[in-house]
Amino acid sequence: MRILIVEDEDLQRRVLEAQVAGWGHAVSTAASGKEALCAATAADLDLLLLDVFLPDTTALELIPQLRALGVNAAIITLTGKSSRDLERRLRELGIAYYMAKPVAAVELKSILDHMGQLPRPESRRRPLSRPHPSDRPGNASGLENGAVGGYRAALQGRNSVSGGGRERGGWKRRGFRGRPT
Repeated sequence: MRILIVEDEDLQRRVLEAQVAGWGHAVSTAASGKEALCAATAADLDLLLLDVFLPDTTALELIPQLRALGVNAAIITLTGKSSRDLERRLRELGIAYYMAKPVAAVELKSILDHMGQLPRPESRRRPLSRPHPSDRPGNASGLENGAVGGYRAALQGRNSVSGGGRERGGWKRRGFRGRPT
């Protein structure tokens, strides 16, 4: 996967970059919201690892800006100042996962492996005003009666990182601190 790591703490950014690159992903980094906007619009990304509190902005402000620019990559937020209200507000913006720091490497690898198995859409960078092809009647996936096909349907099942599902407490039993949507 093509991943942008947005983290203002230099050591944390370098550690994440080394880990994620070591797992076989193409990694680029940014240290601020401004750098993240430039890097995300210049590349066709699959995923953003986004620190919630950056020196010049927060993820709550940055995510809508990224979406407005047509960056539709999945987003995993990382924060050292976790709260239920913050998590709720970020989930409303459509993040894939919410993780509290310090992030355990085994947990992050498991999530990235899971997300890497999901089918990729034709283009992650498309104008938001244009409907997704699977939202139209008679979509290419062959699903009907309001079902969504392909990638979007796969994302709906992303709560089940390791097969247990949130309903049965699968990720909790296996020790995941990250909270899938």
